[in-house]
Amino acid sequence: MKKKNPFLNLKNTSTFCYQPFHHINYSVDGISRPCPRGQPTGHISNKENGWNSSSWKNLRKDILNGVENSICSDCKALENSGATSYRQMSFKRQWSTNAFESYEPETGEMKTPPTEVELRFSNECNFRCKMCSPAYSSRWESFLRKRPEIHKKLDNYYEFNKESFDSSTQLSYNEALINSLEKWAPHLRSVLIAGGEPLIQKEHLLSLEKMKSNANNISLFYNTNLSTLSYKNHSFIPLWENFKSIILKVSIDGDPEIYSFVRKFSDTKKLENNIYTVQNELTNLEKIIGTFTASAFNILRIIEAVKYFTKLGLNFHTRQVQYPEIASTQVLPPQEKMALTKKVNGFLSNLEVNMEPHFKEHFYWEDPDKREYQLKSIKEHLLSTLNFMNFKDKSSYFKEFIEHDKLISQSSDKTLLDYYPKWKDYL
Repeated sequence: MKKKNPFLNLKNTSTFCYQPFHHINYSVDGISRPCPRGQPTGHISNKENGWNSSSWKNLRKDILNGVENSICSDCKALENSGATSYRQMSFKRQWSTNAFESYEPETGEMKTPPTEVELRFSNECNFRCKMCSPAYSSRWESFLRKRPEIHKKLDNYYEFNKESFDSSTQLSYNEALINSLEKWAPHLRSVLIAGGEPLIQKEHLLSLEKMKSNANNISLFYNTNLSTLSYKNHSFIPLWENFKSIILKVSIDGDPEIYSFVRKFSDTKKLENNIYTVQNELTNLEKIIGTFTASAFNILRIIEAVKYFTKLGLNFHTRQVQYPEIASTQVLPPQEKMALTKKVNGFLSNLEVNMEPHFKEHFYWEDPDKREYQLKSIKEHLLSTLNFMNFKDKSSYFKEFIEHDKLISQSSDKTLLDYYPKWKDYL
């Protein structure tokens, strides 16, 4: 008797998500999750690598039975605010519909490995972004190690309040991860690589080598700052062309006016040159996306970011800063939120006309379907960002946020008040 597909007609429920049935996420400490926003479900060092841990199996059963599970609390919070969650975004992505054949309803176990893996080898990164933390940036870690008095004050904001894993522990996690990646390679259809900054990490090259024999069936998806296109003498472009396709999600977080302020140690010209290179030389580039991580540092320039990303030929995408909470867009004064909401709604009311000059600046938008997709994406992400910003009033933390910026800035740095001088009126 043919097994009934338990996933049919579940998209419209409030708990169902594709991720736990085909995707596994590993953080730099070896902890597994069903997605970047999910709570821990296992560890790379365990026998089942987290994929069939008891908490993961219970999660699968819960979401099919309409039961809210605390592992998914971050997505629930985003949806309650009116913002788009990872759960909702998973419905838009290409997904292996036959995964249900591997699912055991009574136990919650998957009989086959994941078809999609998201991995982070370490926090090694060449940037120190304002809204980031030591958990995802070695530059942040180095900065705070040299300033223990500042580190102590930031303990309330960051989860990463302990010493980093020693090098031998990190190496053992990476070895286990790469071994799993090699074992799973015949089943894999998509590998997401993030950091830190993956393109400056030697383990990234090793992982590409381990997947090489199955590369033509695997799409690579990167979260990257795209500050480089090579590691030592190894150019990524010829290596990437072994794979089925490449998708680059480039973290930019602003237009040139604010980019280097938000993303310390970045270089706008180098970024633009690297974007141009992959667009013109990488033959299997499926998509290149510009990500605007919306925070109180950059939210006022979100329309300028839309125009800049389009000028560069990038699909527009946003995500919301939830941690550290002090950097959330929700801390802005009500007057600032009101003014920005009015500005964005005005921009959206005549979106096609407003975007036409910027479409003309890049060959990518010659295709009308691509233009239409960009317009739809801009509207969706701007409204999602506004919904999240306006969902809660945390403006009582605004002065603390300004002090937080001063604390993490060096004496030679500009501060928020240099970019938004009228904010002095709220202090």
